[in-house]
Amino acid sequence: MIVLARGRGAESRDLGDGSSPSWSPDGRRVVFSAKRGGRSQVWVMYPDGSDQIQLTSTGGENPAWSPDGRFIAYTFNTRVYVINADGSNRRQATTGDEPFEQDPYLCWSWDGKSLLYGAFYAPESARPSAFYIWDVETGSQVYKRGDYHQPVAWSPDGKWIGFVRHGEVWAQPTGGGEARRMATGTSFVWSGQPLALAVQPVPVYPPTPTPTALPPAVVQAPSVILVNPRNPTTLYIGAANGVLKRTQAAGNWVAANAGIMHPLKVRALAMDPASPSVLYAGTDGERSYPGGVLYKSVDGGQRWAATPLKGVDVYAVAVDPNRPNTVYAGTAKGVHKSLDGGASWAPVESGIRPNTAITALAIDPTPGKPGSGEGSPTVFAGTRSGEVYRSVNGGADWSAVGSLEAAVNALALHYQRPGVIFAATTEGLYRSSDGGDVWLPIAGGIWKIPLNSVTIDSLKPSVMYVGGPKGVFKSNDGGNNWGPASTGLGGLGVTALAIDPTDPQVLYAGTERGLYRSGTGGISWE
Repeated sequence: MIVLARGRGAESRDLGDGSSPSWSPDGRRVVFSAKRGGRSQVWVMYPDGSDQIQLTSTGGENPAWSPDGRFIAYTFNTRVYVINADGSNRRQATTGDEPFEQDPYLCWSWDGKSLLYGAFYAPESARPSAFYIWDVETGSQVYKRGDYHQPVAWSPDGKWIGFVRHGEVWAQPTGGGEARRMATGTSFVWSGQPLALAVQPVPVYPPTPTPTALPPAVVQAPSVILVNPRNPTTLYIGAANGVLKRTQAAGNWVAANAGIMHPLKVRALAMDPASPSVLYAGTDGERSYPGGVLYKSVDGGQRWAATPLKGVDVYAVAVDPNRPNTVYAGTAKGVHKSLDGGASWAPVESGIRPNTAITALAIDPTPGKPGSGEGSPTVFAGTRSGEVYRSVNGGADWSAVGSLEAAVNALALHYQRPGVIFAATTEGLYRSSDGGDVWLPIAGGIWKIPLNSVTIDSLKPSVMYVGGPKGVFKSNDGGNNWGPASTGLGGLGVTALAIDPTDPQVLYAGTERGLYRSGTGGISWE
């Protein structure tokens, strides 16, 4: 979905289905990709959405207009192509022998004469990541460098290329020669001076800055919603465009991404229950970074710093409510644990199948197996492949306690009945009443309906909500029977759900068109 927002107070306009929009240099047209009746293609339109013209026929994604307006670069099937702005003269910039694992990252030179692209080779190639410079006029590849991490960007004068490699910022002469190590950091911005950069250092946490006004941000299909329990009008959202924050019930959403490397998608958020200004954000590198990063903020999201857990996508984060310095991260390669508030991490995966993607976490603060009153808190881990693992010793050992045969997207523990846990999956809702030993699907009204979220009323745990592509459903009897609770959502799918812990009548639902609120326990939304 592409939406045109003309500024604060102005009405937004829906321009239709599509993604990856890019303005022409003169601001008169927009290029974008859209999948309409087949594979994704590159399209162009006027800013009001009119005169939409398809420029490609063989596929295209992630278009980028050259600064001089003459060319459009795009990717498809991990290859890079360039066409004239009218769609003619299609050329392949990649040589065809790079078995890239993902679509390359694109960056034009300031004059539009060269295209910089970089990506990561597929694992079977046993080759390091690399970036290339491609000459538009000659169609030749004029430079190549290996072993880099994004971001990567031209200097304003076009003489240098900045890039990140193993937590260090480097500057490479465009014409070749030795690269210069500039600083330790994970991101940078070129200044207007030659060979001068502003660097985001890691892992030292910067001092809390004086709050400044931030521009309004657009909420994009939230992956997770957090409500500050001490100040429930303060909300956080993790989405494709990073972390967003709102501090008043009717206030604007603002980007709270300082320190988070663009364009990492925020898949997970967690809050220190003892100190709500301490937050953790797990990111997903998707197509543009070799794995994600787990970030920490100590000032309510004003600034973030990368923790040592990086290079792997992070799908879930959970803080031990009784030991807030103990943090668990569910990643694409198992569970990681920190005992010092994220300063250091170690994998805790004994008993978990290697390279298992952990997509959901839940911590039962009751020591030992739920209801036993013995040992360490119990930790549950849900997986993309459908297994549920349980650890009764703080993650030191895990045992598989369920095979749900569907990806587990969320886990929720019953607040008053130890041993009762729910799993929202791509094939409906499952419940265990014995601490995870036996799992049974729930049929009453939501049989086999794909779900992204499950949340429980903390004051009245018999009231529950689930959300997914078919909207919100509510149960008043502890999850046995369910009915639709989506009036006002307009048929939108729900990507995330949250409940106000101080007023359970207040719910928040994330959708592809932004955040909706219910003040009536799901009876109606706005």
